[in-house]
Order: sequence, then C-alpha cells, then structure tokens
Amino acid sequence: MRYIAIDVGSTFLKAGQLDVQNLAITHMESIRMPEPLPNENPLRKEWNAIQLLELMKGLIDRQLASCPGCKGIWITTQMHGFIITDEYGVADTPYISWQDERGLEYADKLGTSYFSALMDRVGEKAWRRTGLWEKPGVAAVGLFHMLQQADLGLEIKRERQGKACAASMNDIQTLDSKRLCTLGGYLIQSLTGSHVCHITNAAPTGLVDVRAGKWDKDIVSAVGCQALQFPRIVVGIDSVGHYHSRWGGVPVYPDIGDHQASVLGSLADAKNEAIVNMGTAGWISRVSDAYRIGEWELRPYFEGRYLPTITKLPGGRNMAVLVRFIADVGQSIYGITLTEDTLWERLLAEADSFSQKFLAGERQAGKGQLHVHVGFYGGQTGTDSGAIDCINGDNLQVGGLFAAAMEEIAAIYERNLYVLATAGEAIRRITFSGGVMMKNAFLRDAIAKAVGIEAVMAPERDEVFLGLLRLALVSEGLYASVEETREVLLQKLHANNKGA
Repeated sequence: MRYIAIDVGSTFLKAGQLDVQNLAITHMESIRMPEPLPNENPLRKEWNAIQLLELMKGLIDRQLASCPGCKGIWITTQMHGFIITDEYGVADTPYISWQDERGLEYADKLGTSYFSALMDRVGEKAWRRTGLWEKPGVAAVGLFHMLQQADLGLEIKRERQGKACAASMNDIQTLDSKRLCTLGGYLIQSLTGSHVCHITNAAPTGLVDVRAGKWDKDIVSAVGCQALQFPRIVVGIDSVGHYHSRWGGVPVYPDIGDHQASVLGSLADAKNEAIVNMGTAGWISRVSDAYRIGEWELRPYFEGRYLPTITKLPGGRNMAVLVRFIADVGQSIYGITLTEDTLWERLLAEADSFSQKFLAGERQAGKGQLHVHVGFYGGQTGTDSGAIDCINGDNLQVGGLFAAAMEEIAAIYERNLYVLATAGEAIRRITFSGGVMMKNAFLRDAIAKAVGIEAVMAPERDEVFLGLLRLALVSEGLYASVEETREVLLQKLHANNKGA
C-alpha cells in the first residue's frame, strides 16, 4: 500500500512514495524551483503559477506511473502565499510567495506603507487571532496592496495560459467570480475541482481566526476582499476529492503546511522537545496542548494542538552571504571555482580547526573575539545589522570568520529557545531538522553547547515526507492518532540503523 507525496518548498519541488506497510519512503525525485518572474522592484517575488502547476502535476504523474494501485496523493507546501484564480481554477495572478514584501511599498494616498495601513485597520487585538506576528509576507498584506492599487487604476502583470499580459486591477476587483487559493489549494483545485485548503495552510494567510478555525470576517473586511470566493477550510485529514488520471481515480488529501509536516516528521516528543529547523531561513517550534499567546507565533497543528513558533531566525541564506564572498575571492583573485558543496565542506573544516586552535585560547586569555553580526537581511529575529568587528591581528582568517558567524547564530537561537521554554513544560531535548542542520555539525554543536541540553538530529533528511507518512498511517486506519505513530516509526528506524 503506497501513497504519493509531493513537497513544494522554496528551493526544491520533491516527490516520493509512502509505503505504509513497510514504513518506508521510496522513489524520491527532486527538481529545482524555477526562478521568480523578472521584476525591477526587489520587493516583488512572484512565480508563474501555471508553470508551477505543470511542474507539480508532472511530478505526480511520473510517480503514478511507478505506483500501481496508488492509495492517494499527499501534498505539503510552503506557506503564507496565494494565487487568485477565475471560477474555473485558471490562475489570474502569479503565485505571490512568502518572500514577497510589496506591502512595504509606500502608498501616497494612505500616507504610510500598505503594510502599516493594514495593520492599523485590523488592530492588534484582531491580528492576534491569526496567531501570526505582524509581517509583510502574508497573503492578507499582498491582497490589500493589490486592491488598494486597483483604486489607483494601476496595472499588474498576470499569467494566463502561460502568457504574460497586462490587466487592470479593476478587472480583478470584480471579485465575486474570483477564488482565493493557497499554493497547495491551487494544485488540489486543478486535480479535483474542489476549492479547499487545510487549516495549516489557511492560517498562514493572515485571514483566519486560528482558535475558531474559520476565516476571520473582520480581517477579511479590513483587507477589502470579502467578495472573493474563499476555500473551505479542512481541519481533519480525510480526502478532499479524486484526481481522475490516466491510471484511474486517485484520492487527494488536503494540503499540509510544510512547517507542520516538518515538526511531525522530526519525531520529536510532543511534551518536552523543541525543534530547531534551518533551511533558507530558520525557526524553532514546540507542540502545545493549549492555546497560549506569548512572544511567539501560534500555529495550528494536528488533533487540536498548536505550535508555539519563533520564525524569521537566521538561516542558510545568512551563511550564504559569507560563502559567496569567499567564492568571489577564489574566482576573481585566483581563478578557482569550487562547487557549493565542496566550498561548504572546506569552510566548515576551517571553522572547526580555527575554533580548536584559537577560540579556546582567546577565551582563556580574555581577548575580544571576532564578532560577526549576521543580520544581512532586514526584519530577522534576534539580529538587525550585518557587520564584522573585534578584529585583531590573529582572528581575521577564513576559519575565524565562519566560526564567529556560527557562534553568533547559536547565541541567537539560545536566547529564543529560552523564550519558547515558557510556552509549556520544560524543554529537555532539542531535535534538529532541515538541510542546513543536517550538513552543519559545527552549528549543531554550538547551539547544543549554548543551551546546555541534549540535542539529536531528526532521523530523516526529508522530514516532511516522514510527517506525511505519519498522516497516511492514521488515514489508512492503522493507528488512531499521530502520537501512536511516533513510537512505531522510532522502533523501525532504530532497527534499520542496527541492521546497517
């Protein structure tokens, strides 16, 4: 009994098969996410929605060809973004992602940025119901920007049938025939005709009352998009329709937020573990049985639980700034080009060597260590500037630079883990997940040492697929809850490791 799983991330689109009998993930396939549409405005991050749809359906069809009797299709996607389609499910806009910050643009008629104007309209009390921090990269802000620009008679470019064309936003303003879709919901609509989305992907739009599990009428009204057709929010994990493919009808399951799938796939203990994930950006999270408001985002999870989460932490893109600098030196000065993996491997080795030789001695002597402020991107949690200081005659070396940057990132995560500890029982262990953490033992050790508690790596590199496997096991009726699947998967992985 096998299911197909598809993961649409920020860097890669991946697919695989979930073998619920053998508790295995097989037939993995990965393609790189296309480049965003060209735009002179650096705040705009849009992707050709039809191109993305073709890539996603292509992955599914290739998997179906090698999965006879497929039991269903599971989907997990990046969150916060949106697409507007017509009543037939054809994209009227590009996919506008979480990386899009058009809301920060200044609006003359509002006397402030679109983002600030919307937050003022919504008010702090109402926005708290979304469980989100105030941030520009959510669908609510992008929609508000679009509709405000419609009032000004401006034009945007949209993608229809793969061809760019100019369309007045006044056309989009006839919203009663338009549908709001999450990225996963857009795929489901194309596959099944059902206009739905899962609560884990609906909530990140900033248009949902998380506790009620419903679209928030007050926020929708403040945005001005109440005439849109909103998808039905699904809270459970039952199938939402069928994909009538050349291999027959295949059940399709609701789109799961990649964050929730990752937490589930980490196999962390729901009571006293924190998950530290680092990919392009970083986040830390834990599971809570209670609806607790605090210095964190509060995201819906499974079976009535929530995820207190601290987001926008430094991640792989912060370290990549330094990697690109070293790569540029090698290419410009020495005419040497190294692959990204080779360069990372050498830089981490240099950081480890420098740390062993110099950092311990500098600490013992009370010398000022090289300090790298890693805030190379605006609006990140725990850091607000990018700089290198405390340079002395010994520490400005490649290894010193990278060791100092990772020590700084570890300190940022340590401070925020202490904040997250107040959201429930004491945190007794850390589980690391994400591609950057998988590759970067130096950073894992630095965070674990800073926090001073046990730390382990998630058992699977692509943990979102393990999370979807847990959901498939429950959907198949083999287990009553996702909690029951944790122990059996841990035993299976332990047996596999012992056998290897």
